[in-house]
Amino acid sequence: MISLKKNISWNFSANVLYAASQWFIISMIAKLMGAETLGIYALGMAIVGPVFSFSNFNLRSAQATDVRDAYNFSDYLGFRALTSVMSLAFICLLVFVLPYSNQIVEFSIILAMAKFVESFSDLSYGALQKVERMDLLSKSLIIRGVLSSAGFVLALVVFSNLVLSAAVLVAVNLMVFTFYDVPALRANNISFRFLLHDKKARQYWSLFKVVLPLGVVVLVNTLATNIPRYAIEHYVGLKELGVYSGIAYFIMVGSTLVNALGQSATPRLAKLHLQDQRGYKNLLAKLCFATLIMGVCGVAVAFFIGDWVLLLVYNEEFLGHGMTLVWVMVAGLILYVSVILGVGITARRQFAVQSRLSVLFLLTIVATVFLLVPIYGLRGAVYSLCISYFVKLLMNAWCIYFLQKDSSYVVEVS
Repeated sequence: MISLKKNISWNFSANVLYAASQWFIISMIAKLMGAETLGIYALGMAIVGPVFSFSNFNLRSAQATDVRDAYNFSDYLGFRALTSVMSLAFICLLVFVLPYSNQIVEFSIILAMAKFVESFSDLSYGALQKVERMDLLSKSLIIRGVLSSAGFVLALVVFSNLVLSAAVLVAVNLMVFTFYDVPALRANNISFRFLLHDKKARQYWSLFKVVLPLGVVVLVNTLATNIPRYAIEHYVGLKELGVYSGIAYFIMVGSTLVNALGQSATPRLAKLHLQDQRGYKNLLAKLCFATLIMGVCGVAVAFFIGDWVLLLVYNEEFLGHGMTLVWVMVAGLILYVSVILGVGITARRQFAVQSRLSVLFLLTIVATVFLLVPIYGLRGAVYSLCISYFVKLLMNAWCIYFLQKDSSYVVEVS
């Protein structure tokens, strides 16, 4: 078994490179095509992202914390196949109903196809995470990030077409899954097959009841990211949406790093929860401290050189939004600590508790976004994030405290 430090190192490095590759795509869209095209990209992501986030049901975390092997990989695989097919079909229907241009419709469908393939890579990552082979899944993430960003930008330069560039993502995801992820699973004696029969149907239904709360949590988190985008597109416009999305991606970069820490530590936290409560609390505290320091550094950089960073990464359309970046990083700081506390709750498999807290969080962000965006525009969306993430932080902290204090409340989900 690889040590926790090595797992964190591998996952952290891979997620840094992957986040950088996705940031490279956003930066090049802004530089080559302008803020309005970046707004189309952001809107497509906002349409597709929540659907697949929900239908994925965070099976990766469910697998990683399934230390008692309540379900085997074929159960997770068959369930993922069914939900991903339904998600792809739903998005194809949805974009034809929504009042968007042909370019947005075509881009959203191609992006949905890329997410469909990616969902199976994500499932393989959960299986590898469970056996603590973060090195293997990290290599897959690095390969996918480098190839997808290079291919996307190359297609953008050659064709100046967002839809054709998105098609490259489908091809890259399919190649990485086929030629790397599947062999990695087989090398770790994880059988990559599933069968459909009556017993499996009952198993899928049982699994659905377990992971539904996780799906709600992930859906809420994705909607929290995208609801401000819907409001900006509606009240302000596509160009402003592009500017907001570029600035808000600084949060996403930090979140990617925080998720890397959380994903690496989740299996260990799950075991410590069952075997060593003191060790569980100590590890969770260390992770919270690390993310707090990272968040403070982000705020400091944004405060001192925010405008210069925006000009360097994007273009002159982003100048004058330095203070917006500062507030974005404040929101990120609050979010990062909240995410780690959420990882602590996930490691205890208290999925239902998380889903109930997520509903309150969603209500907060909906209320604040539609109150503040019409008044303050882009800055209003960022203020909404700060308020909502702070509410989420308080709820997760309360939940951790309550679960630690009242151990009789803890019910293992199997």
